[in-house]
Amino acid sequence: MHAIAWPFIAAEALEAGTLTFRELRRFHEAAYPGVWAPRGVELSPVRRARAAWLWSRRRGVVAGLSASALHGARWVEAEKPAELLHDNRRPPPLIIVRGGQQQMREVVLGDGYASQNSLRLYFGLGGEKAEGSAPPIIDEVIVKWPRSGSVQRFKAVPSNQIIAIEEGRDAFETKAYGSKE
Repeated sequence: MHAIAWPFIAAEALEAGTLTFRELRRFHEAAYPGVWAPRGVELSPVRRARAAWLWSRRRGVVAGLSASALHGARWVEAEKPAELLHDNRRPPPLIIVRGGQQQMREVVLGDGYASQNSLRLYFGLGGEKAEGSAPPIIDEVIVKWPRSGSVQRFKAVPSNQIIAIEEGRDAFETKAYGSKE
């Protein structure tokens, strides 16, 4: 058996003669329909994103937490589903498909006794920007505050940065990644 880069599309590997059907069934298992990985391995967020992209027949755009993982974020948990912008609305388990129109996140204040989760939310825009072009602009950010019920809207928000939003303020603060403030 030859070493094979994984995850991989089984049909392509079989057609190329990289491995036999027996080797495929004995040493590998399906991560997603048609996409296989070595038996018993846990897919890292980066490999899960690649497997999801292969499942989309290389047409999907990696988004959300998966895009963050591909860009080197080490905080993405391995068991989180892969996220894609894709037109298939019936993905297999552990793939979240988005139409590319809206993304939603919620802050969960605590999920255990005397605990609090991070108040920072992450959004992946998917795709890659062209060489030398400016980062994309987000059309609109809508914040719905749970206690007061108020809604704030911010238009033309620059991407690729941290924005700090406070309830009741008409403007947001921007912070560069890695700032200690």
